[in-house]
Amino acid sequence: MPEKLDNITDLISLHEGVRYRVYDDANGKEVKAGDTLVGHPTIGVGRNVAADGIGITREEINFMLINDINRVKVEAKNRIFFKWLF
Repeated sequence: MPEKLDNITDLISLHEGVRYRVYDDANGKEVKAGDTLVGHPTIGVGRNVAADGIGITREEINFMLINDINRVKVEAKNRIFFKWLF
């Protein structure tokens, strides 16, 4: 008997797959600048981000922005530190 999944996110992630970059949901190929899509631009676990799709919420936008700001702060600190070392 297959192992029971602990929660619905595991089940959906297993079924849909997890993608960290935008891909075409019709063929599974990563979308690059200038590509012509067959299906819809999708990211994460099947999130359709096309103009006629779900897109993302304001909360998701803020979450990503805060993560980007924190990442850049760490990168800036590292650059300053390493410039000072050399």
